[in-house]
Amino acid sequence: MLKHNYRDIGVTCKKIYREDGKIRLKSINEKYDDLVYPAQDVRVIGKVITQKKKP
Repeated sequence: MLKHNYRDIGVTCKKIYREDGKIRLKSINEKYDDLVYPAQDVRVIGKVITQKKKP
């Protein structure tokens, strides 16, 4: 997962997929559609790192 910024519109947390010169950003929440942008227009500003605790 990553945090991204698109043309200073806002910051979101999505999964990233690179596809033929484009970037597809997929929300963890199924009620939101994927976002697709030209790769040169997307700036990754961080990534989310998680660690699951063992029960």
